[in-house]
Amino acid sequence: QSSAFSFGAPGSEQETAATMEEIMAALNTNDDADSRPGTAASAGGGGGGGGKSDAAAPHQDTPAASSAPNKQVPPPPPVKAVPPVPPPKQTMVRVLHAYAASSEGELTIDKGDEIRVTEEDTSGWWKGVLRGQEGWFPFNYVEKI
Repeated sequence: QSSAFSFGAPGSEQETAATMEEIMAALNTNDDADSRPGTAASAGGGGGGGGKSDAAAPHQDTPAASSAPNKQVPPPPPVKAVPPVPPPKQTMVRVLHAYAASSEGELTIDKGDEIRVTEEDTSGWWKGVLRGQEGWFPFNYVEKI
């Protein structure tokens, strides 16, 4: 009977409690001190205020924390649009002398008409648009404006 009680004797309970506290302190130091400031392990460790500053340090952003897989990468900056190339300047001419078309594909032009030139050929005939029609006309009957 005394051996059963000797196992539960006050000295034995104190030793068991001390061992349990050491185990809990070791667990708190390894696991909880990094994730919960102010626990028994972080508050009691180091003496002075050193325990708290050591426990607070892991909560600052570190390079390892900033490369976490959940961090979203910002989109790339917008690409500046290249301004469109202005269309080539259109050549306009004013008719100096009237001309009546003599074959298909030619324009009948009157003095004072303004023609938008679409093609300048070295043969002496230019192609242009007048009143919505496109055709050839003699370039020596017009002047550039």
